[in-house]
Amino acid sequence: MRTHSGFSISRESLHTACRVGLLLCASVGIASSLHAQEGGRVPALPEGDGKQLVTVVCSQCHGLRQTQILRDGQNGWQEVVDRMVLYGAQITPSEAATVTHYLATQLGPGTGAMASGALPPQNALGNAKEISLPDGPGKDLVSTRCILCHNLERVVSSTRSKADWAAIASNMTQRGLEASPDELQSMTAYLSTHFGK
Repeated sequence: MRTHSGFSISRESLHTACRVGLLLCASVGIASSLHAQEGGRVPALPEGDGKQLVTVVCSQCHGLRQTQILRDGQNGWQEVVDRMVLYGAQITPSEAATVTHYLATQLGPGTGAMASGALPPQNALGNAKEISLPDGPGKDLVSTRCILCHNLERVVSSTRSKADWAAIASNMTQRGLEASPDELQSMTAYLSTHFGK
């Protein structure tokens, strides 16, 4: 029992007040996220087991757009969920498994908004940007495989060494990119030639 300014507060009451405060903050975050969706700025999450859990848990810390524009395979989403749990996401191990499965199946490579082009890259004014890749061997592979998970702006936004591009290509295959060794080599050569240091 603590006394503060003449009021007597029990430990249980303090914990209850903290829980109510956290729920209120979460509700505001969810409401803001849903308001943005209703305004047409962010498409609703796809239906599936785990949608409600993702909506509630993810929107406590950031908007749902960040979740929707990412495309990852099972391993990639598992890493994301594990990292979010370390950052404080309040979910049980079984809920984390449900969230990971939902994200991998509904927001995996080639699914949803990126596949349909619903969330193209935008400039500072919010207008869609046209990204064109230079011609060369491997261009078709890069332009068709990379957009299964993210827009091409991420490809052209920086230059990297050949070793860095090879490491990124390898990482992408672990996350769900389907490409043969020859295709990966062709993509790496193209990227290091046109976007190399």
